[in-house]
Amino acid sequence: MAQSTAFLKGALLLALLSIPIEAEAAETPPPLPPQVGYTTSTLREPVFDFTETLMHSVKLNNWLIEKFASLDEARKAPLRERLYYLIDSQIKHNFAQTQRVLPVGSDLQLALLFSWAERLGVYGGNLVFNHVRTDTMKLEPALLEFPPGIRLSLHGDLFELESDTGWRVSFPYYFMIISARDLTTKDGARNQFFIISTGAAKDTSKAGRSQATLMLLFSPGAALPEFKSFWESQIPIRSEDESIALGVRDLTSQKNFDDKLNLHREMVAWSTPKGACAVVYLGNDGTYQWNRPHFIDFVSAVRSN
Repeated sequence: MAQSTAFLKGALLLALLSIPIEAEAAETPPPLPPQVGYTTSTLREPVFDFTETLMHSVKLNNWLIEKFASLDEARKAPLRERLYYLIDSQIKHNFAQTQRVLPVGSDLQLALLFSWAERLGVYGGNLVFNHVRTDTMKLEPALLEFPPGIRLSLHGDLFELESDTGWRVSFPYYFMIISARDLTTKDGARNQFFIISTGAAKDTSKAGRSQATLMLLFSPGAALPEFKSFWESQIPIRSEDESIALGVRDLTSQKNFDDKLNLHREMVAWSTPKGACAVVYLGNDGTYQWNRPHFIDFVSAVRSN
């Protein structure tokens, strides 16, 4: 609680003085190209302008200090979405000024936001907080555990998610990992299942903004036809749906649009030496189109160990 109060005072001070969030950036040599393997074309048009981002960040932090202890899991879901709208907006403002996706040094406002990430159910939030925190802030341990054999690490501005079953994938640190499961279906098939939200974008929904969703699926030792058929039925994707060449390893996805839900669905599946893998991409109209380049980037980033 004392740490969060310190964040609040610091953020308010920054607002009053109108000084840049990333004070150390000007004296630091340029880093490697930003988010290697992922386009930066989506790092524009934040859903909140600079002033809104700062004010809403302070307001959300203040509200969470008071109310967090009383929140159940159902109430945390919309709050973490709002948290990541603010994170996404702050990163876009920073990128416009510095051409960096992850600050080289401390960033008080990102520290303020990422201090809540794991507490609201987002894996890996502590890794980012520990990078952007100031020297007076204590290191935070991970609060959420991955299934055995799954590891998450931060390398520059990319997370790397890796499994001892034989795959790994890198993606921008501001993507939101909200589910990590290793389960066995009724027919005995083992499936590793991850839900990851992309950056935020404006869309045609009533709220006017949303994140798109990536689902990474892997079944060690599975045959592709059975694996693909099972997950197509869950999404759902049908054999007659539109096929799209992705330009990645000769892969072809299938896509449909549910106009009642205002939801685009797309899925691609392939075999690896260790099993069968799939990536599902879901998004509201508007968000789907904006973030689709990162769906292609994500598929390209999945590797077999």
